[in-house]
Amino acid sequence: MIDDDLVINDKNSLEYTDSIYFRSTPIYKFIILSVLTCGFYHAIWAYTLWKTIKTIPDYNNINVLLRTVFMGITNFSLFKIINKHLLQYNDKGYNTTLFATMYILLVMIGNISDSMIIVPILCTILIAIIQSKINRVNEIYFPDSKINTWNYANTIWATIFGLVYIIILLK
Repeated sequence: MIDDDLVINDKNSLEYTDSIYFRSTPIYKFIILSVLTCGFYHAIWAYTLWKTIKTIPDYNNINVLLRTVFMGITNFSLFKIINKHLLQYNDKGYNTTLFATMYILLVMIGNISDSMIIVPILCTILIAIIQSKINRVNEIYFPDSKINTWNYANTIWATIFGLVYIIILLK
């Protein structure tokens, strides 16, 4: 497991975190893709964040794919790293343990319940709060940062999962 405190507390790492940013994603895109894919988009979101974290020299040994696959467990460290990054820019943070715990509990409830839409929506709200904070920091401190806008691949995913939803609802 990586030492989450390196992002802020280690002098060598601090110089790198000053220049990194997490990609901005419009909230409408995040919500639409999260709901249509029943939360699968959360894994894509986490994967891109872990890829960014891996660019920090002290974190270059992490396995991005494994951290994404075991997202429920690794969200604790992911949320903590993101929160420390936000606090570095004087943004109001969030309770990382609470958010990660709520996410895991919602996913577990979703796995044992018949509700196909409510749980992904609640999980999406949690992560959308984090993404909106990332977007706000980028607007202020990284105005030239790349924005993850809607693209053709998103349209294909939305169409495929939307059709699956329709088929399931018609049965």
